Amino acid sequence: MMHILLIEKDIALGEALLIGLQHHYNVEWVRRLGDASTFMDAQQTDLVLLDLKDIVSQLLRL
Repeated sequence: MMHILLIEKDIALGEALLIGLQHHYNVEWVRRLGDASTFMDAQQTDLVLLDLKDIVSQLLRL
């Protein structure tokens, strides 16, 4: 089964996507970019779904 990493800080949107995807895929949902890195180091990921605007704003804060 395909492993999807969902990176979404908005709880309502993250929950909706998780519910919609988890019936057909293994989905891991994280709310922070740092958590995504940890997950990707530990498990094979076939697809990453993310909001680029959120990621860019997090990177600019580093």
